[in-house]
Amino acid sequence: MVRTVSSTLLALVFLTVCGCRILPDTRPETAEEERALLEDDQVLLYTEKIAAGQGRDATAITLVNARPEAAWKVLTDYNGYDRFFPRTERSLELLRDEEVLVFLHVDSVMSSQPEWLLLSLTEDADAYTIRFEQIQGKARSLAGSWTIEQYAEWTKLTFHTRLDLGFDMPDFFWDLMQGWLLRSVLSDAREVIEDE
Repeated sequence: MVRTVSSTLLALVFLTVCGCRILPDTRPETAEEERALLEDDQVLLYTEKIAAGQGRDATAITLVNARPEAAWKVLTDYNGYDRFFPRTERSLELLRDEEVLVFLHVDSVMSSQPEWLLLSLTEDADAYTIRFEQIQGKARSLAGSWTIEQYAEWTKLTFHTRLDLGFDMPDFFWDLMQGWLLRSVLSDAREVIEDE
């Protein structure tokens, strides 16, 4: 466990020193400012503390050069989540009915052993929204959503998570962890969608 945590911390320090953007952004004051940043090929990240010891909300937003239907196709291919979720070795859709159950085989940051994460997902095809909630996993709770919107000639992807690990960490570590994860997911998802 010490080796995994140490190598993860070293990687985060390296990314920070190299100038890679992983810390949260300051929310722009106007929609025009946000649009300019998004059109500049950025992944914007906003985080918010829920309450002491109860985790964080995080939202990442990016623009994709593809139609919303293409984004929906990639994001509802649950067997392909390993293409854009970091440290995920395999994803497997188990059941499709009113909700979808998905197992993710994750190379855990918190231990040397890989773990399975079981998520329940609910799709709203009319609103291009996917909501998810952890059923089984190491976190105390994990929930969130994907939202796909037409945005001028692009598609706007929004990935929101609410994560409670069951213990508190200093703000800096939350920001590093969520910043790296959400920016990675959005950047890689954008690439997969645009390659479809």
